[in-house]
Amino acid sequence: MAPVNRVKERLEAGGVVFGTWLQSASPTVANILAHSGMDFVTVDMEHGPASFSEAESIMYAVEAGGSTPMIRLGEGSPPTVLRACDTGCQSVLVAHVQTPIEAESIVKAMRFFPDGERGMAPFTRMHDWSSENLAEKLAEANRWQLAGILVEDRVGLENLDAMLSITGLDLVYLGIYDLSQVVGFPGQVDHPEVLETVSAAVSRINAAGKVAGAVARDADHLRWLLKTGFRYISYLCDTALVSQRARAVMAEFKEVAREA
Repeated sequence: MAPVNRVKERLEAGGVVFGTWLQSASPTVANILAHSGMDFVTVDMEHGPASFSEAESIMYAVEAGGSTPMIRLGEGSPPTVLRACDTGCQSVLVAHVQTPIEAESIVKAMRFFPDGERGMAPFTRMHDWSSENLAEKLAEANRWQLAGILVEDRVGLENLDAMLSITGLDLVYLGIYDLSQVVGFPGQVDHPEVLETVSAAVSRINAAGKVAGAVARDADHLRWLLKTGFRYISYLCDTALVSQRARAVMAEFKEVAREA
């Protein structure tokens, strides 16, 4: 049986979830992040090197650490979405979605009939490697699957309302750096017009009963995201966290060495 997707459960109850991206494709790092208490760890299969085989191993590591795994895909063709789901991942986020046709195709590819058009192979991890009690397993899988899209460009922003009308779409993740280019201030994520554009999009997402997501770059930005109404928040990524801490330790060493 599909386990309860605790991230989806918390979001449906009106809560906020917090996690990070995994770009290193390391199950060990994924397990460390999960043990930190993060709600979710997202395997970045768009920018990171993970294969589907590696992603499945990472699922085990994240779950063993008490967190919920997610996969980000660079494209959302039904066969690709199916492979992500068949690793046992209950939460899938697809990048660069621009139209309601694309978004609906992704949602349907994640769920079995009658809610979708997902291909069925009973002998996968999600079904306990067995065809027994299959009807009940399929219903549970549909119940706890979390479907997310990334809106990152002008076309996606223009089609936002149409995509928000799609039944079964749970999460709309905004690529704020990318959207800063749409507004005409590339990289200036704190520019008033960028903030206004993002805030307006979040209001529309929340009004449609969906969840707004984004990445936080520091504590001040995190405060703004929460105040604006984001409820699915990623904080940097594993490589950035390691890099930042390593550089800080190196700076501490140099300072202490000068004093010695």
